This record gives sequence, C-alpha cells and structure tokens, in this order.
Amino acid sequence: MSGVVREIVEETGIKVVVSDLKLLYARTDPYELLGESVNRMLFVVKLHEEQAVRLSFEHDAYKWVDIKTAIQDFDHPFYNPGLHYALKHDLL
Repeated sequence: MSGVVREIVEETGIKVVVSDLKLLYARTDPYELLGESVNRMLFVVKLHEEQAVRLSFEHDAYKWVDIKTAIQDFDHPFYNPGLHYALKHDLL
C-alpha cells in the first residue's frame, strides 16, 4: 500500500496516508503480449484537507467528478467495471 501512496504523491502532489486508502476493486488480467498477467487495483481515499493538485509531467489535465460522471466519461476496460462495482455495492 505504500506504493499506492507514493504514486499518488508522484502523480498529483497530493499527500495521503495508507490508513486512509480503501480498496474498491481488484482484478487480474492476462497480458498476452508478454505472456504474463497484470494485477490492477482501484482505490479511493478520503482527503482530510484541501490540497492543491500538482500534476507530474506524465499528465496534462485532471478533473474532480462524482462516480456516476466518472462511469459515463471514463470508458476503460478495467476502471469502468470497477466503478460500477463500487457504486452497486455502495463502497463510496
């Protein structure tokens, strides 16, 4: 989980602590190009204070949206089912 915290800081500049992370959804998918599999995890974190977002060089934009808007706008083969699962099971 410390890797998740590190990635959040590196990608957004937002500081979080492990105890505030909540795993919403996880899945293992085959990665056929390499003959391996990839483990994907979707977390949510509650921020206790407002923090400025400072994107890494890997990103050029962000937006805060509610889960229904994220499901509608972010059509991704892993994240979209994960968000649907979190909404269906009231995990947020």
